[in-house]
Amino acid sequence: MIGMRRFTYPVTLTPAENFAAGEAGFIVTFADFPEAITQGKDTADAFDQAADALEEAIAARMKQNDEIPRGGAGTGHQVPVPLQTALKVALYLTLRGERGRQSALAERIGKDEKEVRRLLDPNHHSRPRSMERALRALGKRVTVVLEDVAS
Repeated sequence: MIGMRRFTYPVTLTPAENFAAGEAGFIVTFADFPEAITQGKDTADAFDQAADALEEAIAARMKQNDEIPRGGAGTGHQVPVPLQTALKVALYLTLRGERGRQSALAERIGKDEKEVRRLLDPNHHSRPRSMERALRALGKRVTVVLEDVAS
C-alpha cells in the first residue's frame, strides 16, 4: 500500500564553477537519487535537465525492481516526476512485492497480463486513462495538483 504520495523530489543546484574553474551553469544533484547527476547552462535549463535525469533514474530503478524513495519531503526546489512516469511509479509501488497481483489486476481490468507488464514498463507509452483504470482497480485514486512555478 503506498498511501498518499507526492512525486516530487528535492534538487540541489550548485554553480559549476565550484567544480571546475571557468565552468558555467549549474550541476544538479538529488539526495534521493545519487545516480542522477546532470548539468544545465542556466537555472531553467538545469531544471529541464533535472526532470530528465530524475525520470531516467526512476526508470532504471523500476527495471531493477529497486526501491523508489518517498519524495515530496524537504525544502527548497522540488522537481516533479513527469505525469506519465508518476502514474507508472504509482502502479509499480502498488504492485511491488506482491506476487500474483499482476495477473489478478489483468483479470480485474479485462486485459492480458502482457498489457499490465506494458503499463509497468517505463519505456512504453501508456494512455493515462489506462493507468488510472488500473490504479482504481487496486483501490487507488489519482489526483492532480496545479502549482504556480516559482520565478
